[in-house]
Amino acid sequence: MKKLYELFLRNLGKHYFFYLIILSIFIVGISSYYRFLNNYDYLVEYEQTCDPATETCFIGCDDDSCNKKYYYFKIQKYALDLHNQCGEDITDCESAKRCDSGDHKCNVIYCNSVTEEGNNCSDPKNYPGTQGVDFNTINNNQNDL
Repeated sequence: MKKLYELFLRNLGKHYFFYLIILSIFIVGISSYYRFLNNYDYLVEYEQTCDPATETCFIGCDDDSCNKKYYYFKIQKYALDLHNQCGEDITDCESAKRCDSGDHKCNVIYCNSVTEEGNNCSDPKNYPGTQGVDFNTINNNQNDL
């Protein structure tokens, strides 16, 4: 056992940079595991269903020919808040569809000229069945979120 220890110390002096790199990688790996998988310390962004008659939504397509469109807005939410409110599965969680007052770093993103380049935004003014709707009130409510 003493010879093994002496051999290690002799090699440590010759290859200290290599051992330092290995130790650094190990420390970074452990701290990343702790931060992301234990503390949920990151933001997640996901899509939620949007009503194109009342909101300015992103337009998505299910296929390349864009025969079937869907409308959505984006939510960015702190993963720890999302996990505390919904658990492991957020698909049927009502808290995942909005920002609550206690959320840290939560943001609802509707489509506009700043968020989306091109014509991938729906316009409630051109959506069928929205004649006579006061869009100034709707836009002010979107900005309050």
